[in-house]
Amino acid sequence: MRFLKQLIIFMLAMFLLTSCVSVSPAGGYNNSSEGGESISSAQDNSLNTTYESSETSDYSESSEDESSETESSEQESSEVSAEPTLQDLYLQIDENRERLDGFMTDKLDFAFFGWIYNHFGNDVINSITESVKEGSYGYDLLYHLTGMTGKVLYDEFLERYSPQSSAYESNIIKQEAKNGGNTVIVICGDISLADNWRNMTHLTKTGKSITDFIDEGFLSEMRSADITLANNEFAISERGTPLEGKTYTLKAKPENIEMYKTIGVNLVSLANNHVYDYGKEAFLDTLDSLKDEGIPYIGGGGNIEEAMKPQYYIINGRKIAFVAGNRSEKYIFTPAAGNDTPGVLRCYETELMKQSVSEAKGNADFVVAYLHWGDEFEDKFNKTQQSQGYEYIDAGADLVVGSHTHCLQGAEFYKGKPIVYSLGNFWFSGNKEEMGMLKININSEGSAEYCIIPGREDSFSTLRGKGNDLKTLLDYFEGISKDISISEDGHLMPGSPEKNYTTNVTDKEKLEKLKALADYIDADGRISVYFRSSDGSYFTAGTNKKLICASTIKGPYSLYLLKMADKGELDLNEELELKEDQIWRGAGIIKNSPVGTKYTVRELIKLAIEISDNTAYKMLIDRFGTAGFNKYAASMGYGISLIRGNGYGYCTSEDMGKLYYEIYEYQGENSGFLIDCLLNTKYSEQIEKALSKYPVAQKYGNQGGSSGYHDVAIVYSPTPFVLSVFTTIDADSQNATQPFRYIATEIDRIFNG
Repeated sequence: MRFLKQLIIFMLAMFLLTSCVSVSPAGGYNNSSEGGESISSAQDNSLNTTYESSETSDYSESSEDESSETESSEQESSEVSAEPTLQDLYLQIDENRERLDGFMTDKLDFAFFGWIYNHFGNDVINSITESVKEGSYGYDLLYHLTGMTGKVLYDEFLERYSPQSSAYESNIIKQEAKNGGNTVIVICGDISLADNWRNMTHLTKTGKSITDFIDEGFLSEMRSADITLANNEFAISERGTPLEGKTYTLKAKPENIEMYKTIGVNLVSLANNHVYDYGKEAFLDTLDSLKDEGIPYIGGGGNIEEAMKPQYYIINGRKIAFVAGNRSEKYIFTPAAGNDTPGVLRCYETELMKQSVSEAKGNADFVVAYLHWGDEFEDKFNKTQQSQGYEYIDAGADLVVGSHTHCLQGAEFYKGKPIVYSLGNFWFSGNKEEMGMLKININSEGSAEYCIIPGREDSFSTLRGKGNDLKTLLDYFEGISKDISISEDGHLMPGSPEKNYTTNVTDKEKLEKLKALADYIDADGRISVYFRSSDGSYFTAGTNKKLICASTIKGPYSLYLLKMADKGELDLNEELELKEDQIWRGAGIIKNSPVGTKYTVRELIKLAIEISDNTAYKMLIDRFGTAGFNKYAASMGYGISLIRGNGYGYCTSEDMGKLYYEIYEYQGENSGFLIDCLLNTKYSEQIEKALSKYPVAQKYGNQGGSSGYHDVAIVYSPTPFVLSVFTTIDADSQNATQPFRYIATEIDRIFNG
């Protein structure tokens, strides 16, 4: 039945073609005299002729004389088989339609098939037909044959034969590639060009250009990319009044858009909580101003249809789509676009955003979903971001990227596709925060590589990480991410570093017990362990992933300061005065002291270790910095670098364990003071609780949530040892301390009997 149906369709198509009537892709028919070009034009007459395999054949209709000669020839050689016609080949494909990819299964009709033949010839038609018959047809076959994917070919077909089709509209941009066969996309976080906001006020005051405040390394990436996307976090208008009740409202003069062109931004998202700050008129002016300057936008519009509409690019024969949504407001000021009302694509509920993603995937080869979401100034992505990110990938997104948090958040891969939860500010407020740029490279084979380029927003400047600071930032990003690995140049890859189990123990009985302990650690999946005995024995197990060190770093940083004091390079009795910006949340008592209160360096070390006082540690970091410690750690081969500003960093349990072994071996003038501090720590519910029969000098760390919950201890057993346990266990979860106690007990049982 299907064959008969296709034969009838074909015969009708042939009738229409020979009658100079064009076939619309939707299956309707358009008289060529009323607009559009007839597929039976001179170029397309070949659709009615016999298909031949020779590349040099002329596919014109035979004259009556030629037909007579052919008839005579056929009578003389009746054994010669007739060559298949184009329609024969089409019907062969149609009989095996399920072997095509989903897009071509839906779109490949005889008119489209004939158009491919006319533009690319016999070899392409042969290859398509044979691959379908053999079952070897793949999504990229058309690209390798024609230099265009099926979706781009279909756009070309529509543009020629049905330019009025809704499938071919102004939201498709064709452009020449800047990077040869590779297509490069750069995505930035939040940008404000608002005249009444901090960064622009500072720019105006200094009389400088925006390029004076953005690192040339970032500018080079943006300008050389084929597409550079940023979040447009402000209204663009000379009209409007601030929304009543809203604390911060941002608006720029239309001429400020020129700055986008200066730095290389050529696509913006309007799906955010500031684009509507000055009301409907100013929002509509924003749309008009961007259109006037030729800068496409996503995630907002004059109605919901426009707000949901993807922006497409055709580059290097592939089609890329961008969509955007907003779920950033606790108190809703920014309206959702409606059927007849302007606004943004709101995605507190995911349905409309998923529809936008699905539409994009139905028409494009690669889809980027850009979300304005997350908790401000929180580097840990939340569960809602994660679950919705999964939904958008399930709906068809190849990449999910976020903004809004004003700080960098981590990433993960879901079903092999990345979710970068927030890139933070790009150029926004002058805050001191980590930020990032995401670079995507789609090669000639259609494979995408992802590279995070981290930096800092600092005093109205956006600075790219370099040298040791780059390593620190990459370690930081990996630490706040889930199950990813990052190369030295920032390339993101799925999967945590491999689990390992190493030891130099040779005793068979001990080895069996260590193997059982390693199995326990690996089965949990959240734990990394480093053990080193004073007799030289060592053991490591679990995911050797870098995690934020939390307060465990206070011990090694204190060791670094005390060694400086031993050499006369600092005075432990120097008094430091508490400043307002040093008061830090979390553990400690100094945060309750009046600004201006003075403490000696010795007092601050004692408080930082014994009660884990965060403000005390911040005062030490502000006075003595991180560069010296980083150099000290690097000189000993330890993979840890502290972040300038907050004094924390990322390392493995092994790195931290080795640093505490340095404390164990430290014999300087102040060694007794440091060990006494560690012996008297207030928080001792983990390793020390399990091994209370021994003196235990330890320091725990808790970053909150599942970012990092650790304990590192020097255990003064008959044969002293260091045990470092790093985890992503939630410290507030039930039985959170149990794995620490079990591991400590087993280590003691194995090595001390």
